[in-house]
Amino acid sequence: MMQWGRRMIDKPAWFRMYARLRQKQEEYERRGVPSRLRGKMRWFAPYLPDWAGNMGFFDPLSKLFPFEDIFNGPLEYQQMNQSRQRQVTFETLRTQLASGEITDEEYGAAVEEQSGYVWEAAWEEAGAQTEAESGGAAGMVEMMMGKALYIDVPEKLLSGRENELSVMPITRTGQALEQMFDGEGIGKLGTWLASPERKLREKHGLSEFGEYGDYYVDRQLANLAAENPLQTKAVQEAMISREGPLYEEAYERVAQEVSMRVPGVLQAEAIKNAEGPEDALNVLGSMFAGVAEQVKVNASVIATKPSLGP
Repeated sequence: MMQWGRRMIDKPAWFRMYARLRQKQEEYERRGVPSRLRGKMRWFAPYLPDWAGNMGFFDPLSKLFPFEDIFNGPLEYQQMNQSRQRQVTFETLRTQLASGEITDEEYGAAVEEQSGYVWEAAWEEAGAQTEAESGGAAGMVEMMMGKALYIDVPEKLLSGRENELSVMPITRTGQALEQMFDGEGIGKLGTWLASPERKLREKHGLSEFGEYGDYYVDRQLANLAAENPLQTKAVQEAMISREGPLYEEAYERVAQEVSMRVPGVLQAEAIKNAEGPEDALNVLGSMFAGVAEQVKVNASVIATKPSLGP
């Protein structure tokens, strides 16, 4: 960030460019863009699974202008805490239902309407727990600054916060390979890479997808209910029991979703599902500007070059 501070003084044009791009983006968003997609750009991805749609969204400006994280960090931290509080609320309701503190009717109404005494009480309890876990303002500073892995892991283990441990990069890579190749061939290597941490997490009752793994599964279960309202009751039962065909389908979706976040996976999926060499070269061209075009030019020259026969 100190580098960007010096650039701000040396070349303020960087920031004029950033402001102009964001202004144009906001003008477009005022035409009607969902809040979760604001600040992002769309690209078409017909190779994605049917449930994921045929397009994706990403924020290239945050990569081109890293200083943006200084301003957006607190907002993202607040959104993350709200998502965590929502997840803990559902967990609290499930615990209360299992212990008999609330009835099936009260649980169903709280989950469906997300209002009323039962929901509000669980929400407040989840808020207190989330605040204690995050550490408040100090937790935000810690998230912004970060810690070295060899310090972060032992600290969380010793303080009983193992549920906050992020999935190791090698495990994420293994999960991605496993999904891309369906556990066959190179996919077996992915299973081998992911197995050590996966077994440790399973032994200690932790999600293999990290701190928010259960939330991700519940979100996909909610998507299944939205896709087919007739199975809403079955989805609610799956959220409680954490088993069954619907739960397994949601779990598989999360595995695919998480694997897509690993750099290079989406491009590999596009090449894998390409209809021919031309499409594959186009994907490579989008990754390495000009490479695919030069390969095609060279191939065309070779094909049209007259033979130097005897």
